[in-house]
Amino acid sequence: MTDPALREALLGLAAAEPLPAWFERVSRWRRRCGDAEAAARWQLWSLMPPPQAELQQALAQLWMALGELDQAERLLAGHAAGWDRLALLLEQGALEPAQALQQDLLADPPPLPEARLLALAGSWKRAERPALALALLERLLAHHSQAERTISPGLANALAHLLEQDGRWAAAAHWWRHSLLQEPDQLPPMMRLARQALREQQPATAVHYTRQVLARDPGHAWAPQLLRQALLALGARGSLALQAGEPLPAPWQRRQQRWLQPLAGLLPPQTLGALGARGPVALLPPAAAGGAQQLVLWADSDGLALAALLHDAAARAELRLIWLLASPEPLLQARNLERLLPASGGPELRSWPHWEAGLHGAVDVLALARPPRRAGASPPGLKGGRLWRRGPEGWTI
Repeated sequence: MTDPALREALLGLAAAEPLPAWFERVSRWRRRCGDAEAAARWQLWSLMPPPQAELQQALAQLWMALGELDQAERLLAGHAAGWDRLALLLEQGALEPAQALQQDLLADPPPLPEARLLALAGSWKRAERPALALALLERLLAHHSQAERTISPGLANALAHLLEQDGRWAAAAHWWRHSLLQEPDQLPPMMRLARQALREQQPATAVHYTRQVLARDPGHAWAPQLLRQALLALGARGSLALQAGEPLPAPWQRRQQRWLQPLAGLLPPQTLGALGARGPVALLPPAAAGGAQQLVLWADSDGLALAALLHDAAARAELRLIWLLASPEPLLQARNLERLLPASGGPELRSWPHWEAGLHGAVDVLALARPPRRAGASPPGLKGGRLWRRGPEGWTI
C-alpha cells in the first residue's frame, strides 16, 4: 500500500501549482529506493519545476512503479502515444495494442533512456513475447549505432540473452564479448561464452573462460563442471586428474624420472619432485629470450620447456610477459609454472586459447612446441620476432 504522505505528494504534484515540499518528498523516496539519479532530478525540480507535460509523464512512471495504473492512465490521457503509453499497456496486459504501438514507435523512435529500454524489454519477456523484446532492442540498437553511442554492458547482455532464447548463439556470443570488453570481470558473459565455445567444438576457449571465472570466484557453482566438460573435449588427461585431485595417469608416472632427467642438475630435488611432465622435457635455452620482453609458448603441454629460461636470472629479469597459447594440458602447465616461477620478480604469465595477431603479432620470441609437421608454418601476423621450433633433437631457431 502506498504511503499516505507519498500519495499526497504525488497527487498534489499533478496540480497547477505544486509545492516544493512535494518534490522533496518524492526525492527522499527515490533516494531510499537507491535511485540517486531520480532523487537528484526531483530535488532540482523543487527549485525549478519542469514543464507540466514533462512532470505528468514523470508522475505517470512513478504511479506505474507503485502499481496504480489508473492514476498513470489519467495523467497520460492528454499526451501523444509514446514509450510511457507502451509501458502502461504492457502493465495492463494489453499486449496486442502494445505491439501495434511499438511498431509505430520503432518506425521513428523517440529518445529513450537505456534504463527504460531495458524495463520495456523485460516487460515483453515477462509477457512471454521475447521476439517483441528482441525487436525493440535490435531496432534501438541500430538507432544507437547510427548516433555513434556506445552500447553499454547492460544493453549488450540483455540483447545477448534474447538472442540465445531465439537460438541465435553466434550473434549472442558477439554481444557477450562486447560486454566483456567494457567490463572484463563479469562472470555471466564468461560462462555463456564457455558454453558457446563447447557448442562450436572449441574446448580450449571454453577452458580459458571457465578458468577466468574460477580465478575470480573459486566457489562458483557451475564453472568446475563446465571446465571438466571442456577438458574432456580437449583430451587433457593430466589436467582432468589435477582438477579431480587425483594422481597423474599411471603410464605417465612410470616415465617421470626419465622425462624429467634434463632438469635433474638444474632444480633442487624438492622442486623437481613437485613437477609433472607430459613427455620428455626439452629445455628452451636461456639465449632464446635474449633481449626479449614478450615470449609466446605455443602448444606446450607442461611448461617445463621454460625451466632453464626461468632459472636464468638475466633472462628472467628482461622478460615481462610470457603468453601460454593453446596448451593441450592447461592445468598441468599452470601448476608446473607456479612451481618454477620465483615468489616475486618473475615475468607475468598469461594463458590464451589461440593465436591472435593483434595480441601476439609483435612478440619478440615465439616458441612452437609442436613438431613442424603438426604445427605448420609460422602463424600469420608475426612481425619479425624470432621463431623457435621444437623438433626431435630439441629446440632450434
